[in-house]
Amino acid sequence: MRRATIFALLCLSPAAFAEAPREERRGPPQEALDACKGKKEGAAAEALSPRGDTIKGTCRLVLVPAHPPGAERERAPAARQR
Repeated sequence: MRRATIFALLCLSPAAFAEAPREERRGPPQEALDACKGKKEGAAAEALSPRGDTIKGTCRLVLVPAHPPGAERERAPAARQR
């Protein structure tokens, strides 16, 4: 009986740790779509990010941030190399 229990646990353990299928998000976030709803191309707009930050930018079908997240981090190493 003990061997059968151990065998069953070993067989079932990979299924217990299997990752649930993730819902893939493609395209711009809903906040970027909502910020430009009803506005003309080139209009200024702003939206709240899921983190609560205010993102300002321009409408190009969706909100295009004036300062994309991570832009400062990408420029910083190049400045240090000079």
